[in-house]
Amino acid sequence: MLEVVDLHAFYGKSHVLQGVSIRVEAGEIVTLLGRNGVGKSTTLKAIMGLLSARSGSLRLAGHDLAGLATHEIARLGVGYVPEDRRIFTDLTVLENLRIGMEVLGWDSPRQAAALDEAYAYFPRLAERRRQAGGTLSGGEQQMLAIARAVAPCPRVLLIDEPTEGLAPAVVGELEQAIRRLTAAEGIGILLVEQNFRLALRMSQRAYLMEKGAIRHEGPAAELLATPGLLRQYLGVA
Repeated sequence: MLEVVDLHAFYGKSHVLQGVSIRVEAGEIVTLLGRNGVGKSTTLKAIMGLLSARSGSLRLAGHDLAGLATHEIARLGVGYVPEDRRIFTDLTVLENLRIGMEVLGWDSPRQAAALDEAYAYFPRLAERRRQAGGTLSGGEQQMLAIARAVAPCPRVLLIDEPTEGLAPAVVGELEQAIRRLTAAEGIGILLVEQNFRLALRMSQRAYLMEKGAIRHEGPAAELLATPGLLRQYLGVA
């Protein structure tokens, strides 16, 4: 579904992504792990066109994403949930969810169906649909950020640090919703998450990143059972 091959990107003269290669299949959760500052969020931004790649290949279901603008990549089926959520705090939950669909030109019946589906994943958002985004709790804002990215029916979803700073009960709700997205909708998910145990428990495969490059790839369960690799690349066990 999503294939990234030998991706190189720079911030000014700093070579931040050094030949990153990642693939995500339909209905698969893949996690990208590494210490802070190794290039995980930058990888998601480069895939989404928020950072221009200097070289390498980016393809989604056969479509070449290299050089496309962010809105063009989104139209082809890539959803993005940034680390800081970026919801519109002055707009209601409903208005936040409708924005992407309006841009795509969806008619009212199609929007209504997509909204019903989003509310099915996050019932709490249905209860607060007339409430301003800025008045929601942190967990509810994260739900809104994910639901907004899912509403336009992406093929692949990029999620950056979804559980950061959230209570365990809310983390559990998000985990269940993300699992259902892959199982029911066949969406491929590339996940960046500091809670490595949660990320590996949710994922089928994992990549370990260090200094802008992928150092290890393998089944998530196998990595979770290999404390030496976790110590080496994450500083934990």
